[in-house]
Amino acid sequence: MRRLALILALLPLAIPATAAAASVEQAPPVVGQVSEYDLGAGTRPTALVAGPDGNLWFAGIRSVSGGFTDVLGKVTPQEQVREFELGTHSANVGLSDITVGPDGNLWFTEGGRSKVGRITPAGQITEFDLPQGAGSATAIAAGADGNLWFTESGVSRIGRITPSGEVTEFPLGGAREFWGGGIARGPDGALWVTLPGAGAIARIGTDGSEADFPLPEEAPAGYPNDIVAGPDGALWFGKSRGATLGRISTSGEITQLPLSKGSEIAALASGPFGDLWYGIGNGRIGWVIPGVAEGTTACINSCAAPVTDLAEGPEGKLWFVAGVEGSSFFTTPGTIGTYAPPPLEVRVVGDGRVQGREVQIPVRCRWTPAGRRCDGRLRLFGKLPGQDGGKQRQLAQGRMNLRLGTKRTIPLRLPSRAAALLAKRGRLAVRASTTVAGGHRDTSRIVLKKS
Repeated sequence: MRRLALILALLPLAIPATAAAASVEQAPPVVGQVSEYDLGAGTRPTALVAGPDGNLWFAGIRSVSGGFTDVLGKVTPQEQVREFELGTHSANVGLSDITVGPDGNLWFTEGGRSKVGRITPAGQITEFDLPQGAGSATAIAAGADGNLWFTESGVSRIGRITPSGEVTEFPLGGAREFWGGGIARGPDGALWVTLPGAGAIARIGTDGSEADFPLPEEAPAGYPNDIVAGPDGALWFGKSRGATLGRISTSGEITQLPLSKGSEIAALASGPFGDLWYGIGNGRIGWVIPGVAEGTTACINSCAAPVTDLAEGPEGKLWFVAGVEGSSFFTTPGTIGTYAPPPLEVRVVGDGRVQGREVQIPVRCRWTPAGRRCDGRLRLFGKLPGQDGGKQRQLAQGRMNLRLGTKRTIPLRLPSRAAALLAKRGRLAVRASTTVAGGHRDTSRIVLKKS
């Protein structure tokens, strides 16, 4: 059943101090929209992926009479939800991850059990037992070698399963407890794995070779959990202790980004427009444009529904699944939902620098559901003494065409009267107005200064 749509507001961009002058006014928050859909009674989703059939697929667990049952489900673009049940068991541990395989099917791991499963887009399910003595399958990802790779809890190993179901395990170096971290295929074709018990990230070649990269702090404070290939050619990972994102290059260089809000990173996904999205433990979704800015949405379901996974879906929307906490844990259904990015916007991010009659205005492109470029017009307005009764008039205008997330300076030519006034005073207060496709406008007060 579709729930009432919620409206979320993004916090203003956290632009570095060197990129914006103090005289630039704060613009109102940009607004996006969240729609949520109830799943079946007692269903709690844990993992999400965009399927090859155009649907969103999730994996999780459902409370039933006498115990629990593993559940898979899909949501169509027409908002129809269909769920598929697996076997009933007594443990309150359900399916833990789901991904798209190289064979066009969905592959999933059965948390707490030594099994990996496959479901076709039509709903036919096959389960594969892991070798005797194996741990429980935790996270899963498609490898560059045409196989599926998965992490295991309880043993220091990583597993590989072919599309036909043949399993091979590889020991991870060192005698250490392995808690079943995340796994992602990197841009270098290797598998990148988080090692929660060791406070490290491992690079696993498709031949089973391993290279470890410890976090730059004492273990186990890092506790890296989820990991995803980012939009910038690196891997990004979350920390289950402290609201911090980590970034590791394919050469092993690690940097960390403390976040302004939240308690822990619960999910990660590369988003629709070259950004990175994450779920944080208090029921919020946040975003990062790597190297540019960071923001956080308002609460999902009044912060009562912890976000458990994220995925980019059709039409440039970000999808999420959220669970349930508190006394209604066993009866209230979890939700699956979409986040529609705000409308396209160009923001003026600093004062203008003038040489002669030419002024350079720094602007940045933010969001666009229709494409990856901000195409529009920049205008400057100001008062010139002795002209038009001192009223605001347009001083200059120019075209803008920027790629999402980028910053550029737009050159504008001032009229001779404005240039003369600026040369005399050394500075001139004006209003900068940006208008982009779709009609969205942003206005800031800035100062033009002589270089």
